[in-house]
Amino acid sequence: MPASDLEKSLRRIACPVCSSAKISFTAGAEDGHAFCQNCEFRFRVIADPGRLHGEIGTLASQLEQACCPDCGGVGAQLCCRCDLPSGDRFYVVRCRGCGFIFKEEAGRNSADKI
Repeated sequence: MPASDLEKSLRRIACPVCSSAKISFTAGAEDGHAFCQNCEFRFRVIADPGRLHGEIGTLASQLEQACCPDCGGVGAQLCCRCDLPSGDRFYVVRCRGCGFIFKEEAGRNSADKI
C-alpha cells in the first residue's frame, strides 16, 4: 500500500491511548511510525506485504469473517499491522464491501468502529 494511502487509513482510526483521531504517519526504510498529535503516543506500523506474508495466511479466515461495523458486510482486506510499545498489536483493515476502515484485534474477531 502506498504511504499516502496508508496515512489516509491511519487518520481514520483512533489513538489506542486517548481515542483521538489525530494520527500522523512517517514512512521509514523498513517500518513506518504513527504519532498521535493529541497525546504524543507513538507506535510502529508495518505495511510491507513481504514482512506480513507469514501473518496473512494465519489471518485469512479472521479477515474473511470480520464484520464491518459500518455496513455490516463480512470480509476485510489487510492494510497494515500496528505494534504497540506494550507488545500488543492490532490490524487496520478495509471492508471489502464499502471500503470502511476499522481496527481488527490480533487473534480474535472483535471489529471496533473507531
